[in-house]
Amino acid sequence: MKNQPYIIYRFAGITRFWMYLGSLLFLFGGSIAVFQEFLIGLILFAFASFSIWMAIETSTKIIITPKNIKREKHLFTDRKINFQSIVSIYHNRLMSRLEIRTNQNEKLYLPNQLENFHFLIETIRKKRPDLFSADGLNHFHRSKFITYLMIVFGLMMLGFGLFLPSNGDDLWARFIILGFALLCPFALLFEVQELIIKNDHFTLKYPFRLKHISKKDISEITLEQEVGRYGARTILIYILLINNKKIKLGGFLEGDLKVNASLQKWNSEN
Repeated sequence: MKNQPYIIYRFAGITRFWMYLGSLLFLFGGSIAVFQEFLIGLILFAFASFSIWMAIETSTKIIITPKNIKREKHLFTDRKINFQSIVSIYHNRLMSRLEIRTNQNEKLYLPNQLENFHFLIETIRKKRPDLFSADGLNHFHRSKFITYLMIVFGLMMLGFGLFLPSNGDDLWARFIILGFALLCPFALLFEVQELIIKNDHFTLKYPFRLKHISKKDISEITLEQEVGRYGARTILIYILLINNKKIKLGGFLEGDLKVNASLQKWNSEN
């Protein structure tokens, strides 16, 4: 591995398999259905087209060479940029991708779903550590988007639960809806809103409490790729404490990569 001149990152094999299998099944189903129910056949062909497009996307390979980042699809170079031409790098959590921009205003998007995506980010960081600098920032704010979304969802559920017409036989459904309405603000109590880094500790600010983490209580700080229940992958900052507990952070307005770099630098200082 040490003598290998390049590193390749790609989608998981199981992801590519299901995309290609889905394409074949939709094409096969559409070919049969179009002679029986024309509209259903067209719908299946539409799904097949989308599946084929997704299958092509999952064939993407990211190749890291000593000087360049290359994105290839089906053996053809789709985009290549030089490391030294990069002027900014940002992890777009909402779009699930790493966004790279060059001094020629070229853009390269690297999807979260690549296997070992966090290692890819670390590889780029080693090539261009200046891109990950937080410029002395020590106060970071978490995006309010999820907070507002949960509040709106909770209010909608509350409205349905209180004002939905009822004949008296569906009280259990009303209680379930009201339960969801109450669960949303309750879940927000456990969401970090701000991160403040100080000399010997950092503070996590929750809606109604503060949590102080001392440097001596930290075992390791890493950037990790977390795989969800249905295969969705996201990038989170993992803080492993000496008592083996983990703190997961992400979704900061200033950028999770800069937050991670600041925490890493802070933790390495004596």
